[in-house]
Amino acid sequence: ELGHYKKATMTFNDALELAPGDAEKAEITASLAACEAKREEERQKQLAPPPKKPSEAAGAGGSSRELGNAAMQEGNLEAAMKHFTDAIKADRNNIESFSN
Repeated sequence: ELGHYKKATMTFNDALELAPGDAEKAEITASLAACEAKREEERQKQLAPPPKKPSEAAGAGGSSRELGNAAMQEGNLEAAMKHFTDAIKADRNNIESFSN
């Protein structure tokens, strides 16, 4: 629980004041910073929405747009244009389809 973590961190920082040497303080402080960074990274992962499938991300024309992107990466411009056109026809209100 976040409240317990904050209290533990404060207590830990208070304990650092009692550490006998500066070298130990630096090592402990670095370890604490690494733990806090990892904890923040995990918290951000929990807050982030799950990734959407390509077809969900772009509406009805999403899958055609993704196929067009794949064709572009392969250098197949004719297939890419066809898929991009299909994406626009599937959903004219999806501005992402017009950006390809």
